Amino acid sequence: MTDFINFLIVITAGVVFSGLLSRIQIPYVTALILSGIVIGPYALNIFTPDPTIEAIAAIGVIFLMFMAGLEVNVKHKKYLTRNAFLLITLNSILPFLTGFCIATVFGYGIMSALVLGIVFISSSVAVIIPQLEKSGLIKKELGQNILTAAIFEDLGSLLLLSMALQTMMPKTQLPIIAYYVILLLSVVVMKLALPTISKTYHKLIGERDQFERDLLFFFMILVGTAIYFEALGVHSIVAGFIIGLLLAETVRHERLMVKIRTLSYGLFIPTFFILIGTKLDLSVLVSAESYLFVGLVVFGLIVSKVVSGYVAGRLTNFSKTESLLMGFATTPQLSTTLAAAFAALGFGLLDNATITALVALSIVTTLTAPLVMRQLTARIKQSERDLAVKHEMRKIAKERKHAKKRRVVKARRQKEK
Repeated sequence: MTDFINFLIVITAGVVFSGLLSRIQIPYVTALILSGIVIGPYALNIFTPDPTIEAIAAIGVIFLMFMAGLEVNVKHKKYLTRNAFLLITLNSILPFLTGFCIATVFGYGIMSALVLGIVFISSSVAVIIPQLEKSGLIKKELGQNILTAAIFEDLGSLLLLSMALQTMMPKTQLPIIAYYVILLLSVVVMKLALPTISKTYHKLIGERDQFERDLLFFFMILVGTAIYFEALGVHSIVAGFIIGLLLAETVRHERLMVKIRTLSYGLFIPTFFILIGTKLDLSVLVSAESYLFVGLVVFGLIVSKVVSGYVAGRLTNFSKTESLLMGFATTPQLSTTLAAAFAALGFGLLDNATITALVALSIVTTLTAPLVMRQLTARIKQSERDLAVKHEMRKIAKERKHAKKRRVVKARRQKEK
């Protein structure tokens, strides 16, 4: 009975807080984290995480990274141009060094500093894509550079995190080189095999009334693949992301995607974010040093991302406003950041102060980045309109000049006659 009561408290808190805070434009994820803080042991203390909720939240992490993987279309590799590669490089190296230096200055060990630096590399495709679609930039060169950078930064940060965790606390007895060779071969084989398995399944069951069976088939593939990667020694957040990439081409029907999103964001993922809130001990922020640390994490990430994005934009001949947009668009930190942070917390690589700082970072960047992106996009569109008007005026002036020249020539000929 206690398990049911705890679960009721969790889902009630999620529903109430997300509904109330949405009225003042607080993002859904932020509202869930805040609800966890309120009901958790460090505030009202009406809920304490138990094994059942922990298990649901663990599934939520897998679904969170799985949905992030689904958002990543590997076909974007064709947009990996020189411009995008420069943005990825600068937008990864500078944030990594910033995170590493902040952790080192505050006395963290080398491995903890590496993890914070790796977390700084990541971005949030789920936040960036809707903004690019709304602005109409998604199909333009600027939008494709931003999206490609965000995708490869997420992939890179997860790969580096996987290597760090596997090196420090291996979950397999395989030598590190053999481990990654087997992992790579597994991904390639599954990428080739899963579409064939899906087609064969649909031929067997037919196309009538298949959506419930499709959902069951999808869960069979998801759970089976997750178990395989877990047995191989891959951490759940990395495994979830890889599975999303693998199934991106298999899960294509809109009705099936709606069912998956509903189940993911309606149950498992909210439980994970609420659990994050319950584990946030805000009492760690009792000294000026702790507030300075949180401020530097937030400020350092934003500045390093914006500066590196701006420099990359200017080096690739984008305007100042477009370059600023490239920088701010890569600042949102959400799925990968929080999932990676809690994975590192579980391994003892990060402490509560760092987790609090990263949650604050996620809240600040997911609130501010869309607002700044809208402002910069409006300026870009206005510049495009102004440029179009100038071009039209030049065209009209040129036509008038030609018309005047033709009239002069015509008048001269008439005079000669």
